Amino acid sequence: TQGGGAQRGGAPGRSGGGSRTLKAKFPGRCRCGRSYAAGEEIARNDDGWGHPACRTAAV
Repeated sequence: TQGGGAQRGGAPGRSGGGSRTLKAKFPGRCRCGRSYAAGEEIARNDDGWGHPACRTAAV
């Protein structure tokens, strides 16, 4: 029963590359003020979720 739980939580040795993106399940608004549509690629940032380019600009 290890299969599903392996993806949850942070791996201790993770380098923090931070380029992981996923498709938005719902529309939302990025910290830059522009909105994103459901299905658009988004990335986690300090303030929540938003455009991957906005995340890399803040780092």
